[in-house]
Amino acid sequence: MLSVYLLSLILALIPLQYAGELPANGISDLLSQISASSELRDIGARSSTEVDGCVYDYVIYQDGTVTIIGIKGGAGDYTVPDVLDGHPVTALGTFSLYGNEALTRVKVPEGVVRIEDYAFGKCTALTAVEFPGSLAEIGKNPFISCPALTSVILPDAHPDLYVEGGVLISRKDARAISCLPGLDQTACAVPEGIEIIDDYAFTDCYFLEEVTFPDSLLVIREGAFYACTGLKAVKLPKKVSALGSSAFCGCSSLTAVLLPASLTGLGSNPFADCPRLTGITVSPGNEYIACENGALISRADRRLIYYPIAGGRESYQVPEGIVEIGESAFLNCTDLKEVILPGSTERIGVNAFFACSRLESVEIPDTVSVIDEAAFSYCHALRRAEIPGSLTGIPPYLFYDCPELPRAVIPDGVKTVGHGAFYNCAKLKDLVVGSSVETIEEYAFNACTGLTGVKLPESLKKIGYAAFWDCRAMLEINIPAGVWQIGEFAFYGCPALTVTVSQTGLGPHYCEYNGIPCRAE
Repeated sequence: MLSVYLLSLILALIPLQYAGELPANGISDLLSQISASSELRDIGARSSTEVDGCVYDYVIYQDGTVTIIGIKGGAGDYTVPDVLDGHPVTALGTFSLYGNEALTRVKVPEGVVRIEDYAFGKCTALTAVEFPGSLAEIGKNPFISCPALTSVILPDAHPDLYVEGGVLISRKDARAISCLPGLDQTACAVPEGIEIIDDYAFTDCYFLEEVTFPDSLLVIREGAFYACTGLKAVKLPKKVSALGSSAFCGCSSLTAVLLPASLTGLGSNPFADCPRLTGITVSPGNEYIACENGALISRADRRLIYYPIAGGRESYQVPEGIVEIGESAFLNCTDLKEVILPGSTERIGVNAFFACSRLESVEIPDTVSVIDEAAFSYCHALRRAEIPGSLTGIPPYLFYDCPELPRAVIPDGVKTVGHGAFYNCAKLKDLVVGSSVETIEEYAFNACTGLTGVKLPESLKKIGYAAFWDCRAMLEINIPAGVWQIGEFAFYGCPALTVTVSQTGLGPHYCEYNGIPCRAE
């Protein structure tokens, strides 16, 4: 599972082939990162057919049954067909009706036994869904981002599913599947007996201000309360043992959190982007997590999980002994200007300092051997962040849109400069590329409008698509003899550029073909 926080704000990640187009904002940015966990369970033959103006993409399995994987069309009161091309429909696949904003009511026919993850996602006008008695299996929140949904209709005495307190529940695994956001309820009591609150179950329940959890609760999964912007306080009951990644991400009114002594498992920052949360209280006796110097720490792996956005500090010293800065740990901490990492630090996680817009300086010790994607993306004030010599690669989007960064030294030992690593570092003028770099990937230095010249090492083999696009001030660069691949538009928008080339390499041909002035070494 990739970082739940919205990396797709800065990049088009893996395009998902679902019915409808995934918009590039809001919950869709989150969904675009959710793995297509409903990969077809058996290899079947894909096909498509049109019925009453709707186009159905489906898979036929060896037993002759059909899973619908995409529906294009349908509006108002709509009934899913029970047969396609003579084959019985037994399942609706992941995102199968995603983004159909014309549907107001859907009836799922008898014979359907399975609804897969997020099947009705972003059907924004959907108010009611009727499920059949045959339905035996339902995946992760099928109604994610369906703000008008007020009713799930089930046959009397359905053997597994029921609705209580505005929540759809599965009896067989004691799981809260989805709330009904259209009820606009400000308070919700999760029924006693529930052990699991599933992935994204309460996502986008904007009106929800208070949740009462049952004593039976054991697990809150990933993104369970994502973007519940009205939620003010969270007190987890004493049996909860696991809290998933981004479980309360984007809960912008959240001010207080109490974690029980029983909690032993935490995913990446469960409280990312909670701007009013000043700190977290951990019950005495918890041997797994603790609060140290204002931050939530995992004792077992010495990982800094969460630093409070509302901490108000301009300078922060990460506690000694911390080995990892966790995924999204400092995300959107707009007060911070300086962060100092201890010599024990070995890893900086995905999005660790994402959108710390006032951050000017980061002390990164040479003990850090791994920095993950987008660790400092959107740090608009960043002026100093030396890359440690222990790295072997510059990750994608490391300093994406850090326009104040004036200098970057890529150490010897680094072999790859990742996709978009220095995109829009507009004031980057002093760039040193280490002697071992072999690949400069797509968009690596795109829009570095302050660059005037770059010396590339003899180790270089590949320059990616648009790698130096719109480096409009650049006057000179060299293409070493060992370069065997140069991507399209690598130097597009560099009107004054002259390239130094080796007569034995690809450089002369590339420059001639693209009309770029060159001179021999």
